Order: sequence, then structure tokens, then C-alpha cells
Amino acid sequence: NCADGRPGTARLLATEVTGSCFTDDGTYFPAPGFVSATPIAGGALAAGVWVYRMTAVVDSVESVAGYRVSVETAAGEGSVTLSWNAVPGATYNVYRTSAVATESTGDEDTFLLASGLTGVTTWTDDGSATPDTGVAAWDGIAVLPPGTLSLWTELEEILVEAREGAGAVALTVPSGSDSLGDKTYIFVGGGRPHAGGDGYFDTIEKALVLEDGDLGAWTTEIATFNVERAFFPLLTTKNRDETFWNPETPPLEKGATKGTWPEPIFLFALAGDDLWSGVLNSGIQSIEAALVTSPDGVLDAWHVQAYDLPMGRRTYAHDGLLIDDYLYCLPGVDQEGIAGEPSPLINVTSRFPIDVFATDLDYVIDTTYMSSNAQWTTARSYYDIVRVNGYVYTMGGNDGTGPIASIESIPQ
Repeated sequence: NCADGRPGTARLLATEVTGSCFTDDGTYFPAPGFVSATPIAGGALAAGVWVYRMTAVVDSVESVAGYRVSVETAAGEGSVTLSWNAVPGATYNVYRTSAVATESTGDEDTFLLASGLTGVTTWTDDGSATPDTGVAAWDGIAVLPPGTLSLWTELEEILVEAREGAGAVALTVPSGSDSLGDKTYIFVGGGRPHAGGDGYFDTIEKALVLEDGDLGAWTTEIATFNVERAFFPLLTTKNRDETFWNPETPPLEKGATKGTWPEPIFLFALAGDDLWSGVLNSGIQSIEAALVTSPDGVLDAWHVQAYDLPMGRRTYAHDGLLIDDYLYCLPGVDQEGIAGEPSPLINVTSRFPIDVFATDLDYVIDTTYMSSNAQWTTARSYYDIVRVNGYVYTMGGNDGTGPIASIESIPQ
């Protein structure tokens, strides 16, 4: 993107640039700069406010229109003289509003008034020409404001398996070396291939996040879940002590140097559904953990945890959190029938203490569950959660009667 030096004037300069560097060698030219408009006596322009814009044309290619310049003419001032800085090798086009106004709004439409001005940096509009309202000044492609989403792009790399209800998590794996960069992977696991009620996946696959935002090829991990599962959260212990308090301040990385991390890193697969069991389908209670064993994101065997959810708290279509040294299983579906609304759990948030230094990996969850005081105001399932500014937000879902729009929050 480039700009004319004023706030808000940046416009798209080039697209589909390969690599990580772009050199502006002047091939792409701007509209004329330092445009000014001065009212003078004589001419046929009505008294009031007129707005002008200019473009430069080089080798038959017209630039985007420059910024708007407004001028107010008084009685007897029926002409306006424009002046501007030269663009090498260019001819110039002038655009103007089609009718006089009482004030400038800053977003006026302007239309072609004069074209092919050659070898000059001034021109006078005496009101004798009429703008061509079929040719409007082109505004270019403006830079998106901060926080705006651009267009979604379908990536070339696709999952090894088509998955519905899969769990996913992003994880930066330390390289273990000051001279080697860390790698970030997206892990996607579980899910089901169709809505037929069986054939749920126990596999997990991952892809490297590349520097340009693209993804490397998806590869399937050798280690698989012990229990097939779908509609579950996939979590990581890394950065679990962060509060995500200030979005302007990046969280502090643990470890003395880049590429290190002072403790083992695990992924957790938390409950879910393993098979559609008919009229009153319910979730599973098992929780599995896998150790990340290498800088390339390779997973050790998945270990079913000795301590899991009690029978009355098994659930799916839910979410979970890892905060400090605790794993939280938030409630989701209790039971669900065919073609009906799900019956959600409500007062059953379960908290498990974890020990990432456990030597027996069946006991990364090191004691039985604890009941948490945290409970929904409105029972729900099929929701999602986000963490920001020290709060956990629960978004939407289904309360047993249908989809809901309510949002709840709790301090982290």
C-alpha cells in the first residue's frame, strides 16, 4: 500500500507479491500531489462549494484519484484555478462535483471534467465544461482499518481426512536452540466422517504454519486416541498461566532464551462423543493426554487418564480450559435424541489438578475431579469460549429449546 502523506489516504499499490520483500521502483505512480484550488473572477460557475480530484495518466494507465480539494466561490468568482505538482511523464485528468453545494462533506462523488492535460501543472475551470457523470473518479482499494477481516481464502492444503466435530489447537513448539526458530503447528483430531452415527476418528493430524500464513502439508500422527471421539475440545498446557489481560502487550514467554520451555508440553482431549447411541445419546467421560516429544511437534502415545469425569458428568458439544495447574471441563450435552433439541448439563463444571512433571503419564491429571462453583446462568451446549482481558466468555449455544444468543463471562 502507498499513501499521499495524509492520514487515511493509503491505497493498494500491488497484489500477489511473491516472497517477503517488495521494492517500489516508481513503476507504480501516484496521483498528483499538493493540489490546490483558488477561486478567481469571471466564468460561469455558480457561487458555492465545488470539489475537485485529479489523476495522472502514464502510458495509458490512470492512477487512482487523489484526495478531494474543496473550494468556495463567491458571487463574481465564476472560475477556479487548480495547481499541482508534476508527475514525470504524465498527462492529467480533472474530476469535479456535478453540482454546487453549500458545504463540503469529504465524501463527494466527482466526475470527469477534463482529460489529457499535457505539460502543465495548472488549469482553470471556468464553468464552460460539464462533468461526464458516467465517468466517476476511481477511489482505489483502501487499506482495511485495524481489526477488520479481509476475504477468507481457501488454502491449497487440505486435511488428510474430512472431519466433522473435530477438536483443534495451535501450538508453538520450542526448538531447544538459540539458533533455530520455533515452529507453530495446528493439530486437528477426532471428529466423524458423516452423520451416520458411527466411524468416529481416533486419528490426529497436524500442519506447520508457514511464515506467509499458509500451511504446510497435513500429516497424520502415528499416535492415535485410545477412544474415538468427536465434539470435544483439544487443549494444550503451553501458556496456560497467561491471563490474556492486555491485548496490546504480548504475554511473557517462559524460559531464559528463545527456543526453550521449562516444562513438558501436553495436549489434552477432553470427553466428547464416541458413537451415536440412539434415542438418548450421551457423551463419554474419558480424558486423554499426549506429550509433545520433539521440535517437530511429534506426539508421544496418548494416555487415558486414571482420573476422568464421573458417569453423571460425561458430556460432549462442550469446551474446556487449562488455567495454571488446573484443567476445567465445562458442561455441554447431557442427552440428545434424534431430531430433537439437546438437553444440556448446567451445574457440573469439573476441575482437575494437573502435574506436567508426572512420571506416570496416566496421572498427568493427578487426583480426582473437584466440583467448581463456576456454573452457567443459562444451561447450554454447542457453544464456544474465548479468553481475553482476564475473562472467559461463553458464546451462544443451545439451551435445550433451541439456539440462544446470550453471552456469559467469568473472571479468570
